[in-house]
Amino acid sequence: MSFAMNEIIPILQIPSTFMLFLAPPGWGKTSLLINLHQNFELKIIYLSPLRAIAEEFYNRFPRKNDVYKPNTKKDCQGVIKKFHGKKKAFLITTCELLDDDTILNLVDNQSQTIFIFDEFHLIYYWGESFREKLWETFLGVCNTGFSVLGLSATMDHPIYEKLKKDLRLGMEHFYLLDLGNQRLKKTPAHNHFFYFKKTFVRRFLYEMNHNTHVTYLFFCKYRKSVEFWVQFFQRKKISVLGCVGGKAQEFMAELKENPNPRCIFATSVLGHGVNLPSITKIFIDYEEVNRDFYIQMVGRGGRFGEDFDLYGFNSNLFLSKKIKLISFFKAFMLDILYLRYRLNFWYRNGKQGRRIINSQSGSRRPEYCCQTTFTQWKDCLGHFLWRARWGKKNKT
Repeated sequence: MSFAMNEIIPILQIPSTFMLFLAPPGWGKTSLLINLHQNFELKIIYLSPLRAIAEEFYNRFPRKNDVYKPNTKKDCQGVIKKFHGKKKAFLITTCELLDDDTILNLVDNQSQTIFIFDEFHLIYYWGESFREKLWETFLGVCNTGFSVLGLSATMDHPIYEKLKKDLRLGMEHFYLLDLGNQRLKKTPAHNHFFYFKKTFVRRFLYEMNHNTHVTYLFFCKYRKSVEFWVQFFQRKKISVLGCVGGKAQEFMAELKENPNPRCIFATSVLGHGVNLPSITKIFIDYEEVNRDFYIQMVGRGGRFGEDFDLYGFNSNLFLSKKIKLISFFKAFMLDILYLRYRLNFWYRNGKQGRRIINSQSGSRRPEYCCQTTFTQWKDCLGHFLWRARWGKKNKT
């Protein structure tokens, strides 16, 4: 690691230089920055897209003599004054706290400072949509002549090409250090691929019921889904936590109080840089079309070298065609068995049984699955399909 730093430092000391450092999730990029501060006399400003990541990174420093983390814009301006008089200092903040006047103040004082943008891919994904300040701060720094280091685990090719075009406006030198773009430090031990949402949910509930001494991570597409699952398990008095956009810092405080929850429900915000406890199973309840976000979410597992399983809907690079076909066949057969089970219950119990199965879906009796002949099941399925096609018309 020290050899790598000896190679990087001379490049970053060249004015108007940008270096993009790509390495898999959990590789140790932030640990490298701590090593950088301890072994070299440098003035560094570290910019995080999330306050929770900044807070966590600050707490990882063993000695905080020359490490600063302001909480407000006024604090940031005061810290910058101390920053000017130091030969060695490390400032940890967010783009919202670092305003344009502070950056221009650094230029006027001719301060040799290195800017580091963590989770750099979010500059484009978030900065061009709902977090404009990320994008504005990055462009402002690039046009001051300071050296910039961008850290990320993923950089999709269209974003990379756009970055190179943007850097032509303000940077004289561009370097790429690629130690594993869009790759995982540890791939899933088992990848379970689903075609049907109900099959996926039933498998998740089965795992929650049978494995009670491990921590799961469940990614939801919507905030309401996170709230639903958290309330659902809290009513059952099962220890779970939830995290949505804008609440990452509150989530980290809850995680300190409850370091080993049964499951963590979150939107994709938790896939970016926040360190979690050992995760044994990752569930993603939707098909993620963004490859960068998908790699980030899957990368939350195996960060300590442990095996983990992945459950989701993505036909991705972890699956061969053979495994996809097998997974589809298994999911299809499970849904057929589940349909047979429901039809069997309805066939034996009539309308009353159908009302029970709709209102009390958790109280099915499994012995009914094995007691119907093929002819009965076929008749039942045909009647079920007939009702689905013509039942409403007959009622009207």
